[in-house]
Amino acid sequence: MRIKSLVWLGIPVGDYATAVQFFTQTLGLEVAFDEVGTVELSAGNDDRIQLFGPGHRYFEFYRSRGASIVPLFEVDNLDQARDALARGGAEILGEPESDRIWTWLTFRAPDGNIQSLGARQRQREAGQEQMAPSARSDLRQMGATAQGVLLTCLVIIYCASKAAQSWRPA
Repeated sequence: MRIKSLVWLGIPVGDYATAVQFFTQTLGLEVAFDEVGTVELSAGNDDRIQLFGPGHRYFEFYRSRGASIVPLFEVDNLDQARDALARGGAEILGEPESDRIWTWLTFRAPDGNIQSLGARQRQREAGQEQMAPSARSDLRQMGATAQGVLLTCLVIIYCASKAAQSWRPA
């Protein structure tokens, strides 16, 4: 298995409205989609952060397993990745899920952290179009390092702001 990049972070948030406001207004992320109890936000390079509020199935799923931030790493072949995870001692949590762009699975790594692996669908269901060659080229040129640095910075800023809100002098 080879990880191509970090493309998504799922974050269950107890104060959903405040988190959405922070990520959109303070960090400047754009809303990619907004549904009841969840919003997916997009960075300039199309990396995604999805917030899940109380009552959403993924909020419950992640929180009940002790997860506060769940990364999704892109792989080419999810079946091969699943086999490698099993050999490596990971616990697969449920069955793979899909939407029109991704198929993913969630697992608990041997260290106890919850993570996900995903593979892009080869063709989209609606229209059966593939990603334009120019878009693929643009994504490759951005580089996995720059994408990872951006997401890491966003998560650090968010976590630091939450820690600062709860800190009280002794």
